[in-house]
Amino acid sequence: MSSSFTLDQIKTFIPTLNQIPLLPTCSLPIFSIGAGSIVNSSHLPAYQLVKFQVHGIYDPNQDAAKKTAEKFHIPTVFNSLNELILSAEKEPTKVIYDIATPATEISNILKQLPNNSFALVQKPMGETLEQAREIRRLCKEKNLHIGINFQLRYAPQMLAVKDLLKKGVLGKKLTTIEIHVNTHTPFENWKFLEKVTHMELTYHSIHYIDLIRDILSPWEPTSVQCHSCKHINQPNLDTVRTHLSLTYGNNDPQLFVTIHTNHFHIWGIQYANSYLKIEGTEGVLRAQMGLQLEYGDQRDQDRLELCTNEMRGEWIEIPLEGNRFPNSFVGPMASVMRMAQGESKEILTSADDALKTMTVVEAAYQSTLNRTKIEYDS
Repeated sequence: MSSSFTLDQIKTFIPTLNQIPLLPTCSLPIFSIGAGSIVNSSHLPAYQLVKFQVHGIYDPNQDAAKKTAEKFHIPTVFNSLNELILSAEKEPTKVIYDIATPATEISNILKQLPNNSFALVQKPMGETLEQAREIRRLCKEKNLHIGINFQLRYAPQMLAVKDLLKKGVLGKKLTTIEIHVNTHTPFENWKFLEKVTHMELTYHSIHYIDLIRDILSPWEPTSVQCHSCKHINQPNLDTVRTHLSLTYGNNDPQLFVTIHTNHFHIWGIQYANSYLKIEGTEGVLRAQMGLQLEYGDQRDQDRLELCTNEMRGEWIEIPLEGNRFPNSFVGPMASVMRMAQGESKEILTSADDALKTMTVVEAAYQSTLNRTKIEYDS
């Protein structure tokens, strides 16, 4: 006899599903380092949603910093990183440094921060596992408390997904986790990516690896099989397509976890895909990551749908309180602020935790270099 939830039962707790991260009791001053596209499209709009105050900004491109400051009413544009730090140290409260620079610059910036500082650092945590380890070493040496901005964990739909899983809506056991992305991503807009080894894994699929780690925590993947490759029409980029599978051999060898990404689907959205699907013994949910379907087009929104065995193929859509962009960027900053004010004991995307995500990324890269050769009979 099925023990899955009925439609009526599902409807009773939909209004109470958690879609908002824990916020600090009060905001701390934010000092932004970087004024690039992600800061303008996501960081600062997210902070405005919850009234986090940005006190100043610095970018080597002073024109970009001034335009960003004007757009978001940031009172001070600093001429140098040192000037920003000196001003931050004069604040009567703790401050949060919001670092949104290319990953290769992170270590150099952390070296200049005062000991015992709090910072949110844009992902990835360096471009290699070696760089990630150096970042963690610096944090321990200087007692820096940082969060890496793995914000997909905090998207309203993903917070709701985790709440549904806690309620046992999909049954006692998960059987399948599938992330499928078949879209066109304009990587050519970010020229610095042309220098990145295993670019797709490091700058895109890393989000999905981190999300799966978060969903299945405290379990950790024990092995990975991966194929990541270039595309003939994007010769300047190392990789733009990835297919990988993760094994949780220590906990559930039968759990089937896959990530499939192709960023060169240039033929419209009719057959484009961008979703997370989780199946369990008693149900299934599907989360559409909408903005990627037509990159930068706000028409395509996030969605979350659910069906249980008792619902017999009748899916229900769960209303969402916002989209990944910009809402998900509230959570990582809130986590650092709460830690800074003693309201939590840890930053959920700390250097220690993020290093595990970087370790999986590196293992995936090594897997794609070491494929099993097919030996044909002569």
